[in-house]
Amino acid sequence: MGFAAGDKKALALLGKIKSNIDSSATAFVQYAGAVALRSDLGCVKKSCDILAKRRDILVDGLKRAGWDVKKPAATYYIWTKLPRGLSIETLLQKVHIAVTPGEGFGRYGKDFIRFSLTTPTERIEEAVKRIATL
Repeated sequence: MGFAAGDKKALALLGKIKSNIDSSATAFVQYAGAVALRSDLGCVKKSCDILAKRRDILVDGLKRAGWDVKKPAATYYIWTKLPRGLSIETLLQKVHIAVTPGEGFGRYGKDFIRFSLTTPTERIEEAVKRIATL
């Protein structure tokens, strides 16, 4: 389920594109979405709080380790540039941390990596400790 908001002309173009790509979400997904929209949003706040805690642990830990990383307002991921002299291979081989290479998302992703915040909080805390040893 989703929606788009924005410039009227841009949305009209999006509508044309979507009408040629798919027809709509299946009925059960639409019903589930309707139930969710009428339900208590406490679970959403709880999820947001968990992600914010994980984001803060990771970003603050990376900053303490000397990384130049920005704290995003809302996301499942932390995008950051690798510090000079550090490689994805070093993260994997020396401290056993897997990250997603930014190059997989296009040429402007070169030298960037993506950390996921969908990992349990304890694992993120452990990753921060390992990174600090580099």
